[in-house]
Amino acid sequence: GFFDIDDDTRLLGGAQLSRRFGLTDTYMRGGVEQRLGPDLRVRLQVGATPAADFLARWTVEAGATLRLSDGGGLVGPTEIFADARHSDYETGDVRTVNPGLQQYLFDGRAWLTGRWLNSFDAGAGNKRAAGWSLRADWQALDRLRIFGGRAEAPETELGVTVETRSSFAGVTFDLTPDVGLTV
Repeated sequence: GFFDIDDDTRLLGGAQLSRRFGLTDTYMRGGVEQRLGPDLRVRLQVGATPAADFLARWTVEAGATLRLSDGGGLVGPTEIFADARHSDYETGDVRTVNPGLQQYLFDGRAWLTGRWLNSFDAGAGNKRAAGWSLRADWQALDRLRIFGGRAEAPETELGVTVETRSSFAGVTFDLTPDVGLTV
């Protein structure tokens, strides 16, 4: 989630409860996003999993988004972004670098996001695993967003990075302007 302090500063935060292999981990994160001008945003987040069984013990993330064009009507704003992450697992460190492109459509009611995913596993001699992710979002109603996508990408569990293929879909319903429920 997020909380806007002012027009230029946004606090980021959240918690994720994950259950895998009969074990449960809770990952908590917090950070800040800062607008550095009309077209550039940067962000920094840190997170931790107390008593981690399979998620990272701690993670540091940084990223930036640059608006290339404002667009309008059918083809709206175009943005490029890059995110980097360093995660510490019991079995070793994993680093990711993920550049991408986001294209808004239909006066911002729909958008497409593509990412080039790159993972570097320190435990495997910094071996690089690469993949991609495509996602479509549609703001069907003011408080209801529908999304779906496909990915072929490296995923890290228990400090081991493996190639995965996945399809996903869901809905997000905004309970209030600051709180949403995603299924």
